[in-house]
Amino acid sequence: MSSRLALTNAYSYVLEGATGFQAGAFQYDAVADRWDWSDDVYEIHGFTRGEIVPTTKLVLAHKHPDDRAPFEAVLRNALTGGSPVVSHHRIVDAHGATRYIMMVAEGTYSTSGDVIGLSGYFIDLTAVREHETRAVADEAVARSAEHRGIIEQAKGWLMATRGVDAEAAFTILSEISQSSNTKLFAVAEALIHHVEAESVPAAGRNSRPVASTTGSR
Repeated sequence: MSSRLALTNAYSYVLEGATGFQAGAFQYDAVADRWDWSDDVYEIHGFTRGEIVPTTKLVLAHKHPDDRAPFEAVLRNALTGGSPVVSHHRIVDAHGATRYIMMVAEGTYSTSGDVIGLSGYFIDLTAVREHETRAVADEAVARSAEHRGIIEQAKGWLMATRGVDAEAAFTILSEISQSSNTKLFAVAEALIHHVEAESVPAAGRNSRPVASTTGSR
């Protein structure tokens, strides 16, 4: 597979069926240290075309401090071998906002076959990441509410059967949790399952048989 085809496939894979992000193309001339950005890349970095002149120094200045060195390493590798590369990193745009970026790029070549630059795309995944983060947070809140409900059920059962108040019931559950090295929710859930399992045969024993409506009179 050619590097151009590999890059095209990588970019197509990212775009396939995906929404909610911004992507723009770039060309980098390593000989002149000149970056050519599409309007989308300017916007991703918080600029408009003509406001600044993209250089490697500016590109690196907008990388998140923790991601700058890894990005430089990816850049060096791409310029050394020319093979397609992918970089996931953060940038800090002109307005001070942190954005989550994926760069896919490959080398461009001179007529003699030397790598003289890069061609690729910057893809802003911030909106996608924030959506996923919100989904995870919503799930955590829902799970927390469910856990609280189970714990309250277990406390209620202890209060009814042990004749203790809510604080004492919670203390009992906490002591079992600590002594067994088990999460409080798991202790409460196991107790509720045990109570429910015990209640089924009890109900069966207390129920009266249904009289038959068939047979001789």
